[in-house]
Amino acid sequence: MPGYRCESCRTTYPVGSEGLDAVRDRHRYKFHDGGIPDERIIDLGVRPLTGWQVLLVLAVLIAASVIWKVMAALG
Repeated sequence: MPGYRCESCRTTYPVGSEGLDAVRDRHRYKFHDGGIPDERIIDLGVRPLTGWQVLLVLAVLIAASVIWKVMAALG
């Protein structure tokens, strides 16, 4: 009979007709509050900018440019 082995708590659980994923998920939520072991986490490192972040940067640059031109005209 196949089993699910949790390396964090070093326990093996039998897998029945519900399947491996169901046993693993139930164990994680019951004993580990839904946490995922560190070796299962894929860190992508630096994340790309979102569209909103790009728009925010452009808006700040445009505002700075307008302020700079107004200050130059007044000064």
